[in-house]
Amino acid sequence: MPCFDKKLEAAREDFYNETFSAREVDCVITSVEVEQMLVRDEVELVTLSPCCLDGDLSSGSQLTSHPGSSSGGYAHSIFIKAAKELFNQEIDDLQWKILR
Repeated sequence: MPCFDKKLEAAREDFYNETFSAREVDCVITSVEVEQMLVRDEVELVTLSPCCLDGDLSSGSQLTSHPGSSSGGYAHSIFIKAAKELFNQEIDDLQWKILR
């Protein structure tokens, strides 16, 4: 996650699942913390050999870019893509129901 707000969200009591006696988020690492780990371990990205990403991350621009302005826009794109790929349904407009 690019910001520390996700850490605060993950720590909230309503992100605890009573059924499984577990938190819904295991760990949040911000981009700043990733950079700090790379610096600490003296890893320079330009010196690493490129490698292929797995299928979920390299499936094309439909999932890596979206028309939304935040994570909600990204989730919207994911649901529309999943409806097409999993159920062969074209969806133009999603109706969201807030549960929390």
